[in-house]
Amino acid sequence: MAFAVTSRGQVDNFNSYSGSSLGPNWATSVSANYPGDISFPSDPFGGKAVRMSATTPTHADSDNDSPRVIAWRTDRMYTNFYVAVDVLSWNTSIDRNTNGPLIGLVARLTNVVRDASFPVGRPDGMILWLNYNRFGNPVDGTRGVVNLAHLTDGQGNTPLDTLGMQGEFTLNPGHSYRMVFTGTNILDGSGNAINSIFYGRVYDLQDLTRPLATVYCPDVYPGYGGFFGNPTWEAPGYSGIASISDGTNKTTDVTFDNFVAAEYPPTSVSFPATTNGQAGLPQVVNRTPASYSNFYAPAGGISFTATTLGGGNVTSAKLFLNGVDVSASLNSPAAGNSRNFTFPGSGLTPNTVYDARIELANAAGQKTTNIWTFDTFSDAYLASAVSMNIECEDFDFGGGGHIDNPLVSGFPTNVSYYNAFKKVARPWTGATNEGVSAYVNQGTPGDQGVDFYDYDVTPQQWDADFRNSLGVGTSAGCQTYAYLDALLPGFSGQNYRYDYDTLRQKYSLAATNLQEIMLERLEGGEWYNYTRTFYATNYYNVYLRHGSEHTEQLRLDQIAAGPATNKLGEFYTTNAFAKSNFRYAPLLDGAGKLAVVNLSGVNTLRLTVDVPQAERTKWGLMLNYIAFVPALMVESSLQANTGYTIDNTALINQNTRTITVPQSGPAHYYRLRWPGNTVTITSITLSGANVVLTYQ
Repeated sequence: MAFAVTSRGQVDNFNSYSGSSLGPNWATSVSANYPGDISFPSDPFGGKAVRMSATTPTHADSDNDSPRVIAWRTDRMYTNFYVAVDVLSWNTSIDRNTNGPLIGLVARLTNVVRDASFPVGRPDGMILWLNYNRFGNPVDGTRGVVNLAHLTDGQGNTPLDTLGMQGEFTLNPGHSYRMVFTGTNILDGSGNAINSIFYGRVYDLQDLTRPLATVYCPDVYPGYGGFFGNPTWEAPGYSGIASISDGTNKTTDVTFDNFVAAEYPPTSVSFPATTNGQAGLPQVVNRTPASYSNFYAPAGGISFTATTLGGGNVTSAKLFLNGVDVSASLNSPAAGNSRNFTFPGSGLTPNTVYDARIELANAAGQKTTNIWTFDTFSDAYLASAVSMNIECEDFDFGGGGHIDNPLVSGFPTNVSYYNAFKKVARPWTGATNEGVSAYVNQGTPGDQGVDFYDYDVTPQQWDADFRNSLGVGTSAGCQTYAYLDALLPGFSGQNYRYDYDTLRQKYSLAATNLQEIMLERLEGGEWYNYTRTFYATNYYNVYLRHGSEHTEQLRLDQIAAGPATNKLGEFYTTNAFAKSNFRYAPLLDGAGKLAVVNLSGVNTLRLTVDVPQAERTKWGLMLNYIAFVPALMVESSLQANTGYTIDNTALINQNTRTITVPQSGPAHYYRLRWPGNTVTITSITLSGANVVLTYQ
């Protein structure tokens, strides 16, 4: 491994093991009291991984004694620590009654042998764990969380105990992840440890340039106010991995690979990236644009460094944009251990959502993939007259009451946080721009079933930040996780980390601390009406700005008189592990293509969570706004300078920048209509019975 820490750390790719033993540098909890299985399946790169599974322990009287396999390195103890591992697979059953894998990285382990009755399976220490099935069941599916906590007598304390945090994050079956766990002591003036800061980061192995989630928590000062009776874990201990069942009668089955333990993180890549766990594998570092980039200027193009971190040469690189191979436009740097690639800005289209993929290979033929998303919209474009934005929290009130061009409104975050923290009775006062021209605090519970339908009818303490009298979840930002911080003034137990979507200019200009508002706490079957005035001459593609930890769908309908509806299309959200990873979902028609919406006059649209009601959807989705942006349309005429109309026979492929129309009848003239964008037909060719137009 090309780590600066390798010489004084422990690295294990498990390639040299067989049978059921991890070797002389490891100890495990497997015993008569904690039976478990260890095996070494093949990994994707020709080596081996370690699979750790357990069913039922001999002592099954509490969560301390749930099925488990814990393994730790015995050749070094750390106080400051960096521990990382790949998670290749786990039991993906959604039945929480039988399957409850806790996927753990452990550090500062002590008391690894207690007594003859409870040997080695109940250590003290620190743990970062992924709970795949925290709220799963066979009907609703799964919902996961991430915890960072103490292990006390083999059990992880919750956020309401000595130290901990818990956040909503759900693993995506079929993906593999890299977990990174660090802890650093804070010293007083005499060099004594008085506090620790712990960080947990989770990366998708297909994108090591940016963590999907970062969680952190400060340990409390020893004996702080007498409130925390348990000790803090500043002492050195062992590092390792853990496959633990979340319950005494549930199984756990996890496969790990590429373990690293050291005192400090590697310095061979720039933060927030992390290193690939296997020497010689090619990986992408220092990439622009970053993952989930919003409002990226296309003129900047794409650039990235492909490297093997000292383990041989990167021999090839390919770039795909929305499934199209554009590798021919990559520059060709000389072959070597580290290669800098660029893709020109002329190859990116403004006001487009991109799903991008880089494929790398090394001299041994090993291949890795870097996958990410970004968009080239601009704040100004979405706010311009050619577009229309509907904020998801700006749904109708009072039986179809609506505001066509509402003022930006809401409560500054310091006000909403204070009111929630102090449990100020609703409705709150002091909102920005409250009144007849804004949606903040509009509506009454009587609007339920007329302007919206939400299963919750009572305002919740932490997420009724915008429509105060309604049970609908409206939150300023994403409440990512809960944690303890006894050092905060006015500490009363549990605090929250908030993440925010890109702050658009209309919010930053409206008031200090006014943030994007999210519609949240959504369940299948809930719906929200939006009435606005549309112009018949406008043709739109539609995008839903969202954050999701599940893959699900939402339907957009035009509501006509009576019960009739006209389905406009479906949005499909993406499991991005954390709902603070915001992105756009395009509205798709029945054929899976970009839907084109053309409406005239006052119309009511309905956004419906188009899945069955389930507990997992209630907390796994956040909606910011619906962006109506001009659709690229083809017009044709029999004359050069007049008579142009929309040509509905044209098939537009924005990925390849081609338009295909049937070749029939007399000669036609074509022109492209894309308000707010500059576009030119660059070539016209014949392909069979079709005319193919290429545009730039």
